Amino acid sequence: MRILHTSDWHLGQNFYSKSREAEHQAFLDWLLETAQTHQVDAIIVAGDVFDTGSPPSYAARYTTVLLSIYSKLAVIWWYWQETMTRSPR
Repeated sequence: MRILHTSDWHLGQNFYSKSREAEHQAFLDWLLETAQTHQVDAIIVAGDVFDTGSPPSYAARYTTVLLSIYSKLAVIWWYWQETMTRSPR
């Protein structure tokens, strides 16, 4: 079994007032390419996919598209939600 382990993506994070959307898209493109190239069976995300509990729409959209692609490739996705990214109650 081939497992790709990642963590701390922080999608939606800005650098001061500058959006990091292009960096986030480049990372997700790399992740998909790497998963396909190495024929991974599972991807583990050990927390902090988003930077906040209310990520910008592009970050949620990218993640939804990525999960859809992985489901078509039959890649298992494990995600551990960190406390800092949980939505407020």
